[in-house]
Amino acid sequence: MKRTYSSILPLLLLTAVAMTGCSGNSASATVDDANKVVAYVGNDRITMADLQEVAIGQLKRLEVKRYETLRAAIDKRAVELLLEQAARSRGLTPDELIQQEVVDRVQPPTEKNIADFFDESRDRMPADATLDKMRPRLAKYLQDQAVTVLRDAFIQELKRDLGLEIVLEPHRIEITLPPGTPIRGPETAPITVIEFADFQCPYCRSVHPTVERLLLEYEDQIKFAFVDFPLENHKRAVPSSMAARCADDQGQFWDYHQALMVVQGDLSDDDLKARAADVGLNMEQFQACYSSESYRQVVLDNYDAGVIVGVSSTPTFLVNGRMVIGAKSYDELRTVIEEELAAAAARVGG
Repeated sequence: MKRTYSSILPLLLLTAVAMTGCSGNSASATVDDANKVVAYVGNDRITMADLQEVAIGQLKRLEVKRYETLRAAIDKRAVELLLEQAARSRGLTPDELIQQEVVDRVQPPTEKNIADFFDESRDRMPADATLDKMRPRLAKYLQDQAVTVLRDAFIQELKRDLGLEIVLEPHRIEITLPPGTPIRGPETAPITVIEFADFQCPYCRSVHPTVERLLLEYEDQIKFAFVDFPLENHKRAVPSSMAARCADDQGQFWDYHQALMVVQGDLSDDDLKARAADVGLNMEQFQACYSSESYRQVVLDNYDAGVIVGVSSTPTFLVNGRMVIGAKSYDELRTVIEEELAAAAARVGG
């Protein structure tokens, strides 16, 4: 499905300011930058505004990557310092500390542990693999996994005891939600989570239980918005999103959304209609809406809105503007939410 950006060029130019981050430049300076010529092609010119139209999404992803790189470097250096401080207080080296507090406390895997893991992983092993052949490798793998888990827990304990405060401001992306965006949760919630997703995407479906768990656990603290981002190679993504919008006309978007994310099916027209019947929609009204394709352009406009802010794959989340890409684990998403809640509390307290 070919996407076009002609309808969103004015928004591209408006978004250019946010894309470049903090700046003391005036609006007129931004206009001057947009008009700056960067290349000549015969009698034609290429300006910064032309580049923004073509590359705005990629540039935003580079900004996100820069923050992620800096944050990973902070985490790595913070762990080094935590271990150095804790080791020094005990008259040890960091390696000796890890040996004492982690490695020496991990029990070797039992024969049952190894056999159970072999059985559970059999379909991912070579065809000629046997328990006897794989035993040394599996034992080492299980031992290493246990060390990693205990080491992570020990690091978390050091963070609590010695203190870790990260003051690097996360990169945030500003976005105005498209009109009619389905939203759950209180308007005044301190956390806004926006999910860009595709109903045909298996990764969106796999992360759905995690999202639902977080929305339940933080129900008074999260405002959750769903934005369509139908990928070109998923031919039934646009029809599925249109069907969900038709369900929204009857006040049942989230019921239909749940059906699309949880219930298996081929997302054909008949399948989408069957789901509508299952959630109790007025079928005459639903079929009239779906057949008219009245929401096709809305769905495509939502895709364009995602492209503007740098979305290129699904699922992609914006957590208070912080981009989180992919079907992350519960712990990964929860960590971002907890950081945002702590930041909100600090603003109120300060």
